[in-house]
Amino acid sequence: MPLGLFGSSSKPQPLTSIDSGGYKEKKEVLEKDGRGTVLRLEKNTVTIEKKLAEGGFAIVYLVTDKNNRKYALKRQFINDDNKQVDACRREFQIISSLKGHKNIVSYVDHILAKNKSGIYDYMLLTAYYKIPTFTSGSVGTEMSAVDKL
Repeated sequence: MPLGLFGSSSKPQPLTSIDSGGYKEKKEVLEKDGRGTVLRLEKNTVTIEKKLAEGGFAIVYLVTDKNNRKYALKRQFINDDNKQVDACRREFQIISSLKGHKNIVSYVDHILAKNKSGIYDYMLLTAYYKIPTFTSGSVGTEMSAVDKL
């Protein structure tokens, strides 16, 4: 498995809620899918609305703040993998340093915290851009001018 700038060699961890004070059973978490879970970052508190995407090591959610503004939240759990913890630190440092760049997703907030069980919970909050994806079309199909905007 590749270990790149944002890559990982750690195993995926089940989703948990900060408000729950502990780790939930995996079955319950999968059934709930995180909807309605309130998460606290360094400067923001958000509520999970729905899951947008899931990869091997992280889940991306559509979240809203108290003013109903929408954001994208990347959430990842890291168990006993210092390289991955360092990769997460590099990710938020790079993304936050490029804030305002027209070709980079806008950084909003992050948190990297270790719980009592020794598992790191990494969350990266960015602007949410609702755009068409390749799943709504086919590869090699030219996008219209409206889709490009």
